[in-house]
Amino acid sequence: MEVDNGNLGENRGESPEGGLWPAGDFPEDCKTALAHFCSIVDTCAPRLKAAMDVLDYPRYAGMAWSLEQAARSIGAEDLAALAERLLVAGKHGNGDFIKEETEKLLDGFTPLRSFVSALLAADIPETSGGDSPFMGVYDILELADMKEALFNMDTRKVNRLLESYGTLALNIKGMEFVRELEKYIYLFDYNKAIAYIDATLDKEGRSWGEGEA
Repeated sequence: MEVDNGNLGENRGESPEGGLWPAGDFPEDCKTALAHFCSIVDTCAPRLKAAMDVLDYPRYAGMAWSLEQAARSIGAEDLAALAERLLVAGKHGNGDFIKEETEKLLDGFTPLRSFVSALLAADIPETSGGDSPFMGVYDILELADMKEALFNMDTRKVNRLLESYGTLALNIKGMEFVRELEKYIYLFDYNKAIAYIDATLDKEGRSWGEGEA
């Protein structure tokens, strides 16, 4: 899951046939955006597969577009890029590419949907107050992205994400968190880095199980 907080609320292009997310209609409220994401995935993922099965490419393109916009709304750029490629394939009736890549897209949405649902169930505040090292749910999504990169031993992505973590260090506690995480990463001890993230989330009362990485 590639999370890019800078793209939250951004929309691109016009909806093709059947698209369920009207152009310019990204919700600004954090929890509303997450709930809208879940609703779109629940509706469009099965319709995407059904359209593929019956070779209804215009409808397929519409569902791919909606899933692309849903992914972009929470900054899941890898999934959004794949959905965009499938949207183009649907517009051009490229059945071979659609058959090859649709399951990959749906498999990518499954753990992300579970993670977002768990966030909503946990009733996380939109911005963390006091001396918490976290600003809010989108930073927690970014930590999930870091955990995925650590698990996959994607050093380039780990280092790029670490560079962005200045946004987390808004106070002494946040700076301590980032420095400790840096220590494990620079030693290439990714298992300890993952355990440290989990321990910090547990301490903050934000642990949601399987969906987070």
